[in-house]
Amino acid sequence: MQGAPADVFASADTPNMQSVMSSGDVDSAQTFAKNQLVVIIPANNPGKINSLHDLANRGVAISVANSSVPVGGYTLEVLNKMGQSTEFGPQYESGVKANFVTQETSVSGVVQEVQLGEVDAGYVYRSDVTSAIASKVKIIDIPDTYNVVADYPIAIVKASTHHSEAETFIQYVLSPEGQTILANYHFMPVT
Repeated sequence: MQGAPADVFASADTPNMQSVMSSGDVDSAQTFAKNQLVVIIPANNPGKINSLHDLANRGVAISVANSSVPVGGYTLEVLNKMGQSTEFGPQYESGVKANFVTQETSVSGVVQEVQLGEVDAGYVYRSDVTSAIASKVKIIDIPDTYNVVADYPIAIVKASTHHSEAETFIQYVLSPEGQTILANYHFMPVT
């Protein structure tokens, strides 16, 4: 939107894509991948976290992304759903939020803090648990009932000087081969 040259724009959420569409920089978008949140903890588990319930224990240090970042907004959405449930409830939601010690500007900041053991837990995308950090963290899954499915839209930038190549790239990302590659990196396929 500020004029940086690009051929393709891909976003980790729909609102950012809608902003770019509203500005007239892209015409239409389609979902190329989906993602969900997980909680990660350091492999040595200094916070003694064995379940999602433990995240509300007093003194647990949790890193999240700022709500201005897509994963940060999704984290708050997940906690809101849990807070409205009978299994967790409003005290759980407020207890977890009271344990936020950092609000990062990117999900990679959350991942780094957890893998280095600077915090006891962090909310990240499943796709952020790469092979490079898999041995340094443990995953706690968030049940689908409370989780969100993040849609990742992709579109050709109107000002692209490589429209044909951009279209070919998007077709490849949406192809069975492209979807398999995304699945290998823990993204959910669109089909």
